[in-house]
Amino acid sequence: MENRILAIGIPSYNAAPYIDRCIPTFIHDKLVDRIEVIIVNDGSKDNTKELAEKYSKMYPDTVRVINKENGGHGSAVNAALYSTTAKYYKVVDVDDWVDTKNLIKLVDFLETCESDIVSSTYHTVDMITGLSQEVSNSNIEYGREYTLDELNVKNLYISIHSTTYKTKLLQEHNIRLQEKTFYVDVEYQLLPFPFVKTVTFLNDIVYKYMIGNVNQSVNVENFVRRYDDHNRVVHRVIEFLKTAEMNQWQKGYVYAVFEKVIYTHYCLGSVYDADIERGRGRSQIFDAFLKENNPELYRFVGSKYSNIKKLRKRDFVPLPKKRSLMGMIKLLLK
Repeated sequence: MENRILAIGIPSYNAAPYIDRCIPTFIHDKLVDRIEVIIVNDGSKDNTKELAEKYSKMYPDTVRVINKENGGHGSAVNAALYSTTAKYYKVVDVDDWVDTKNLIKLVDFLETCESDIVSSTYHTVDMITGLSQEVSNSNIEYGREYTLDELNVKNLYISIHSTTYKTKLLQEHNIRLQEKTFYVDVEYQLLPFPFVKTVTFLNDIVYKYMIGNVNQSVNVENFVRRYDDHNRVVHRVIEFLKTAEMNQWQKGYVYAVFEKVIYTHYCLGSVYDADIERGRGRSQIFDAFLKENNPELYRFVGSKYSNIKKLRKRDFVPLPKKRSLMGMIKLLLK
């Protein structure tokens, strides 16, 4: 599938309940010869393979399937990315979908666009209520190409759901996500940024991001259970920051996003973990690592987030046992 404008990588693991909702949203006469939809069957144990290949047979000029051993979300993103020659690359998780009409508008725009990133407004959709909520950046002009020095990078947020990258930017700088690891969307957001010079924002809502699924990785219980995954991602970004060459605007964006990830990481240990002693130990170890490997970020989060400052003063000692977990959360978040 040469000379395509946009490749959509669709990581798919045990995706049978979702494929028939997701894939048809990419099929339209105005898209079939301008995009390629790459379904990556990441070692599924259900009939994902058969369903995916059904679509590749129905639309052989648009849909193709990569069948591989299970390697996790990052592995599937990598597999699709390094198998395409399309001008732009976008990730859409199989349990999400797109607005077809606005996807057509996006592809029309990408045909003549040369920005490193195109960031589109998107919707979160509650799987229980069906209610949608718009997610967008404020105080920007849609359709205009910005250089980073023209943006308030500290108030900017470009999520995996909004992002369409120029493919060569990712491929030529060998941007690869960790395998067998959750939460690598942080890597997808931050590791390319030393090479990003231009961004264009579009107001058309392309991505429909389903929320409210208890099996999602961002569910609090899953977050705590997969602490080691989040820890690997955080460590990788900290190591990346040691050698990344960035101007002040690139650095400003990366640090503004990553400080919030750091805050979340402390909370996973010291607030959300019901095993208080385990959480304390995790926070102590991470705090020492951050202090040694990025003193600047260590000092910054300690001054900005008062609950981290309090925890450090206590050497991450848990609150008295008579307090409930909710009581601890309320105290720390004062």
